[in-house]
Amino acid sequence: MWFMSIYLKAGLFAGFIVGLVVVAIFLRFTKTDGDSKCKYDERQSNIRGKAYKLSFFTLMIYNVLYGFVDMTVEKPLLDTISAMVIGICLSITVNIVYCIWKDAYFSLNENPRKVLIGFGFIGIFNLVIGCINIINGTFVTNGMVNFRSCNLTCGIMFIVLFATLLAKKVRYGKGEQEAA
Repeated sequence: MWFMSIYLKAGLFAGFIVGLVVVAIFLRFTKTDGDSKCKYDERQSNIRGKAYKLSFFTLMIYNVLYGFVDMTVEKPLLDTISAMVIGICLSITVNIVYCIWKDAYFSLNENPRKVLIGFGFIGIFNLVIGCINIINGTFVTNGMVNFRSCNLTCGIMFIVLFATLLAKKVRYGKGEQEAA
């Protein structure tokens, strides 16, 4: 991203720092005991290990496939950061969806309702920013989807996670979900 102005670089850096602060606040907000550290039982830890493995292999396969596609097309459809964010969001989605369905996502000291609300809010917020980038015409540069697609990608990921949490809650009932 050597071609960016100093203001754009400063804005991206500031956005990254704000994102880290929001994550720290979110972690504290979702805990029932005020601690930001998650506490899992042995069963949850084992399942989470399998989920990490699945997400790792998902990212590996995505990178190989993207590499082959990138080699075979004359002009790539995505810039590098957009392609990498898609891969990262795909692997995160695999990890979290697997953990949700195996009852290993929520820690013992976490409030599922607050996480559900947070995922919905974060998803909508990022989708709005992504749509604004599309409407403003800054989403594509020289025929390639650029880094401004990252909000849309993250928004889609959080909406998928929100929908998964909601589906799990509807399918298995409120009582069992909050016990997780």
